[in-house]
Amino acid sequence: MNDKKQPFNLEQFSLRGRSADMKKTLSNQHFVWVDIAIAGQSTAIYAQPNSGKTLLSMHLVCEAVRKKLIEGEQVFYINADDTAKGLTEKTEILERFDIHQISPHDPTRKTEFKANDFGLYLQQLCAEGSAKGKIIILDTLKKFTKLMEKQQVSEFNTVIRQFISHGGTLIALAHVNKYKDEEGNSIAEGTSDVINDWDCVYILEQVTDNGCLKTVEFRNQKNRGNNAKSVSFSYSIDDDYQAMLRSVKRLTNEDHSQAKMTGALQKSLSKNNDIIVAIQQNIMSQTTNRTELVTASYLEVKDLGYSKSQVRNTLDDHEGRNYELGHRWKSKKGDKNAQIYTLLHPPTPLKN
Repeated sequence: MNDKKQPFNLEQFSLRGRSADMKKTLSNQHFVWVDIAIAGQSTAIYAQPNSGKTLLSMHLVCEAVRKKLIEGEQVFYINADDTAKGLTEKTEILERFDIHQISPHDPTRKTEFKANDFGLYLQQLCAEGSAKGKIIILDTLKKFTKLMEKQQVSEFNTVIRQFISHGGTLIALAHVNKYKDEEGNSIAEGTSDVINDWDCVYILEQVTDNGCLKTVEFRNQKNRGNNAKSVSFSYSIDDDYQAMLRSVKRLTNEDHSQAKMTGALQKSLSKNNDIIVAIQQNIMSQTTNRTELVTASYLEVKDLGYSKSQVRNTLDDHEGRNYELGHRWKSKKGDKNAQIYTLLHPPTPLKN
């Protein structure tokens, strides 16, 4: 009898000769959300509250079923962050597309779903060979793992990777920090582990909001496929959720460019309000020559910390002929090529 211990050999872990078996677990690499999320990958979407992340997720998943990119039966929308009314509305919508909705707060209490056991559920799917083709959407990610605790997120990511390697697809919605970076861009909430370990990451940024219509942009931060660098949508703001959902519109590049310009002007209107008011008051007082207007307006706002170049830039940024786009004055050439300004006024509301 030979009890001699065999030497350790890495060959026991080798995948050589198993490629055929591995192919059986792969999902067909196609979009499950047009341009954004790919089958067989993990995708995280970070957004600020009330930016429309759930609304757009509902639109994108229903659109994918309607276009026959995916089968509704294979989709599980896990809604862990909603009211009973919201759950009921979304269940009614998703039922039309044969999409499953699951919630830890199921008002019917038919079968209890525990968000803390989500990792165990995924492991069971993998163990039983049922993960392939499943599309799971988490709304929101913080309900399933503590994003600020590195060890817990790392362990969670290990389970997600196991699910993906077995042919599953996972999309998760998450929040951004309340603070932005130096360039004014949103920052993903939590540790960097999700961004480092997941296949695709988007930041959903609000571009414009005029109280009736919002435009937003999915801005790609990471991808391992041919995901779009940027995708933009608009939607109406309405008390009726289904009306909002019907209003969602994918924007063309031209629409997106116009929305970004409008959004920049809206931010400038808020940021430079003191300068704008000073310029408007000076124009009303007949100080309309550019040089004189800049000087007079600067003298009014310098004690508030504004520079003369900020006054000049604000004058240029809000010059145009469309008040609704953020323009507040227009200009024309006067004597000796002097630039002369006149005020724009809000459009007169249409009478019923």
